Amino acid sequence: MNKEHRFNTLTPKFIRQVARGVDTMYIDHSVSIIYLTTANGEHFSNGTDFRTMLHYHNEGKEEELAKYIEDLYKL
Repeated sequence: MNKEHRFNTLTPKFIRQVARGVDTMYIDHSVSIIYLTTANGEHFSNGTDFRTMLHYHNEGKEEELAKYIEDLYKL
Protein backbone atom coordinates (compact mmCIF):
# COMPACT_ATOMS: atom_id res chain seq x y z
CA MET A 1 0.00 0.00 0.00
CA ASN A 2 1.92 2.99 -1.25
CA LYS A 3 -0.59 5.81 -1.66
CA GLU A 4 -0.63 7.22 1.83
CA HIS A 5 -1.21 10.70 0.36
CA ARG A 6 -4.62 9.31 -0.74
CA PHE A 7 -5.02 7.36 2.50
CA ASN A 8 -4.63 4.02 0.68
CA THR A 9 -8.27 4.02 -0.36
CA LEU A 10 -9.52 0.68 -1.68
CA THR A 11 -9.77 1.56 -5.37
CA PRO A 12 -11.10 -0.93 -7.93
CA LYS A 13 -7.54 -1.48 -9.21
CA PHE A 14 -6.16 -2.14 -5.73
CA ILE A 15 -8.96 -4.60 -4.98
CA ARG A 16 -8.21 -6.49 -8.22
CA GLN A 17 -4.51 -6.65 -7.31
CA VAL A 18 -5.20 -8.07 -3.85
CA ALA A 19 -7.72 -10.55 -5.27
CA ARG A 20 -5.11 -11.70 -7.79
CA GLY A 21 -2.69 -12.26 -4.91
CA VAL A 22 -5.25 -14.31 -3.01
CA ASP A 23 -6.00 -16.38 -6.13
CA THR A 24 -2.26 -17.00 -6.55
CA MET A 25 -2.04 -18.09 -2.92
CA TYR A 26 -4.61 -20.82 -3.59
CA ILE A 27 -2.55 -22.11 -6.52
CA ASP A 28 0.95 -21.68 -5.02
CA HIS A 29 0.82 -23.56 -1.73
CA SER A 30 4.19 -22.16 -0.67
CA VAL A 31 2.33 -18.90 0.08
CA SER A 32 0.32 -19.06 3.28
CA ILE A 33 -0.16 -15.42 4.21
CA ILE A 34 -0.60 -12.05 2.55
CA TYR A 35 0.58 -9.24 4.77
CA LEU A 36 -0.60 -5.74 3.86
CA THR A 37 1.24 -2.76 5.24
CA THR A 38 2.15 0.77 4.23
CA ALA A 39 5.49 2.13 3.13
CA ASN A 40 5.78 4.60 6.00
CA GLY A 41 3.25 3.17 8.42
CA GLU A 42 1.47 6.48 8.76
CA HIS A 43 -2.00 5.58 7.54
CA PHE A 44 -3.18 2.07 6.72
CA SER A 45 -6.40 2.58 4.73
CA ASN A 46 -9.46 4.79 4.55
CA GLY A 47 -11.41 1.83 3.21
CA THR A 48 -14.15 2.22 0.62
CA ASP A 49 -13.48 4.47 -2.38
CA PHE A 50 -16.56 6.69 -2.18
CA ARG A 51 -15.19 9.02 -4.87
CA THR A 52 -15.23 6.18 -7.39
CA MET A 53 -18.68 5.10 -6.25
CA LEU A 54 -20.01 8.64 -6.72
CA HIS A 55 -18.35 8.87 -10.15
CA TYR A 56 -19.94 5.59 -11.28
CA HIS A 57 -23.32 6.76 -10.01
CA ASN A 58 -23.12 10.20 -11.63
CA GLU A 59 -22.03 8.67 -14.95
CA GLY A 60 -24.88 6.14 -14.89
CA LYS A 61 -22.42 3.26 -14.62
CA GLU A 62 -24.58 1.20 -12.30
CA GLU A 63 -23.04 -2.12 -13.40
CA GLU A 64 -19.53 -0.87 -12.58
CA LEU A 65 -20.80 0.43 -9.23
CA ALA A 66 -22.37 -2.93 -8.42
CA LYS A 67 -19.19 -4.75 -9.48
CA TYR A 68 -17.04 -2.49 -7.26
CA ILE A 69 -19.28 -3.15 -4.24
CA GLU A 70 -19.29 -6.89 -4.96
CA ASP A 71 -15.49 -6.99 -5.29
CA LEU A 72 -15.07 -4.90 -2.14
CA TYR A 73 -17.16 -7.29 -0.06
CA LYS A 74 -15.46 -10.35 -1.57
CA LEU A 75 -12.12 -8.88 -0.50
